[in-house]
Amino acid sequence: MKSKSKQVVIFRYVDRPSKIHSLWAGTKIIALILLTTFATLTVNWWSLGIFGIALIAVWMVSKVPLGAVPKVPKWLIYLVIFSGILTGITSNASNPVLHIGSASVKIGGIITFMEFLLFSIEVLLCLIIISWTTRLGEFIDSISTLGKPFRRIGVPVTEFVNVFALSLRGIPLILEELRLLAAAEKQRRMHKPAFETATTVREIFVEGANLLTAAISSAVRRAAEMSEAMQARGGYSEVVGVRKTVHGGDYWAFAITAIICLAMVFTVII
Repeated sequence: MKSKSKQVVIFRYVDRPSKIHSLWAGTKIIALILLTTFATLTVNWWSLGIFGIALIAVWMVSKVPLGAVPKVPKWLIYLVIFSGILTGITSNASNPVLHIGSASVKIGGIITFMEFLLFSIEVLLCLIIISWTTRLGEFIDSISTLGKPFRRIGVPVTEFVNVFALSLRGIPLILEELRLLAAAEKQRRMHKPAFETATTVREIFVEGANLLTAAISSAVRRAAEMSEAMQARGGYSEVVGVRKTVHGGDYWAFAITAIICLAMVFTVII
């Protein structure tokens, strides 16, 4: 009997008594925006190294166990490897160039791809750490609080916060619908005669299109049900989440974030 595959769960809250958990969600969002912006503007190996060391330190302080890290699918690993090889062959980057038979692999292109890959992993890890240490209600309240200055210039902050809150709450529903559709497709294949299973590339794409159509139909149905529920409650309203006050730890977090950003800028100057 085959063992059941491990269910991949991402962006889940991990309750731990740590300094990171006690920070205001707005502090984490501002730190995320600043760090990713400075890492983008000063992208090099030194700035990415500083960013990565800071993330590892925050992870250690948050006391989140290593088992909370989601399992990476094998197809994603293969896709990254294929993308790196393709980038090395087709890139316009300069030397060094490695000649393998008739193909010329540009090492400079692979290095650029590795920088982009490391930056993407660090941004994703930053998002995951925030999701580990922040409740959903805290996200909603912090965005509503941070958006107050924009209300004065006519930005529809209330509508945006409502959409954001519904999107976050709808992620588990979407994932559950996709699991149900995948299970139904698996059962259909098991009971389908061998000569009728998809063997050609065209048939595989047709089955994928059918699965995608079913997923879109399910999403539209869920959206219609949610809109009807919102209309029954009177439409948009001011979203109030779990409120937290700013304390000394948040000011220390801002100071450390500023130091990390200055260190990234220093790597470009030198």
